[in-house]
Amino acid sequence: MKFVALYIGKIVVIVGRMLGKRGSSFPGLVVEKISPNFLPNALRSLPGGVIVVTGTNGKTTTVKMIAEVLGTREQVLTNKTGANFTRGIASTILMSMSLTGKLAQRIAVFEIDEAWAVRFVDAVQTRGVVITNVMRDQMDRFGEIDHTARLLRHVVGKAQEFVVLNADDPRVAAMADAAQCPVTYFGVGPQLRRVFITDDELYAADIDVAAVHASRPRPDYVLEHIEPNAITITTEAGPTDVALHVFGSHNAQNATAALAAGRLAGVPLADAVGALERMEAAFGRGEFIDINGQRLLLQLVKNPGGFRYSLMDVASVTPAEVLIAINDEYADGRDVSWLWDVDFTSLSAWPVSTTGTRAEDMALRLEYDSVPVATVVPDMRQALIGLSGRHPAGATLVVCATYTAMFEMRDVLATMTEVAPV
Repeated sequence: MKFVALYIGKIVVIVGRMLGKRGSSFPGLVVEKISPNFLPNALRSLPGGVIVVTGTNGKTTTVKMIAEVLGTREQVLTNKTGANFTRGIASTILMSMSLTGKLAQRIAVFEIDEAWAVRFVDAVQTRGVVITNVMRDQMDRFGEIDHTARLLRHVVGKAQEFVVLNADDPRVAAMADAAQCPVTYFGVGPQLRRVFITDDELYAADIDVAAVHASRPRPDYVLEHIEPNAITITTEAGPTDVALHVFGSHNAQNATAALAAGRLAGVPLADAVGALERMEAAFGRGEFIDINGQRLLLQLVKNPGGFRYSLMDVASVTPAEVLIAINDEYADGRDVSWLWDVDFTSLSAWPVSTTGTRAEDMALRLEYDSVPVATVVPDMRQALIGLSGRHPAGATLVVCATYTAMFEMRDVLATMTEVAPV
């Protein structure tokens, strides 16, 4: 049955490519139906084991960073497209596995959706777990934030060798008592704490952030300083400078978590730092693309906390215009009411346009924050062509897009300019 599933899955991948489909998850779904134990059976052979990264924000970039760090020592299997249900991971394995059922890689690091991570760790022996944060996200799927925290607590309890937790997020830090192995914390210095606020702090202005910071567990890896293309992280060796070229303050925090995980997996500090310095952005997560002589910044947005970081980063590049692309497909979350929890007032400094299936809703939301809307164009190709056409060469443009909108944007961009493959 194992080889039947493998061969059929390979055929589905090939047919999908011939039809121009990404097929990132469907082949894995087919394989899971044929062989329910495909995942644990396939991953059991990896001598370096499996590392799981989950949480609300930062999964894709943190996984890419960890994979880059681990890649200094051995071949790494990872779901770099961000297909983070078990079927997406099964598809990743399918595309890497030989016809004899062998994997060339020695270790795996996967980002996994918070709900599906429970199923994954119950089936697959997990060497290490990294929890980035817990914030309100896709309420139509997850319900209240404490339910998400309970799911992640279960995942922490399945780690066999190490757990990496965000010391600055009380819900995450509290998961330590569920761990069956040593816990390592990452966090930020006091001067950055008001940049990296928790979900509760996002919604309640009366919380004493300094008091929360003082009561946290003492982190082992601390993000102390951020500036363009350079960060400082306190490690076991003291202050460590990293020439990080991945855009965005939130990615500096992701790098701190990735450095901790890489060190726990046995990568020397100098090698880990070097890998982070060579890394480029994960697709759509602070990714810059040249178009018509302009610089286009792609920022994924999917919940209030993540959108807040994106808006902070928008201000740092002084854009000629911002285009917000909102879809409401399943992968985005059908309920887009979360947009009302985002403060958009900072966008009034620049022209703003909207696109996507919920372009009109986004425009209405901006009006309530007194942000003028230049254009509302639901068709993304036309919106992107219009965005570029309104500005001269040398301008910086920003696109903030939900998950499926980001894929659409990159597909459109690929017909206009060179876009790195996913």
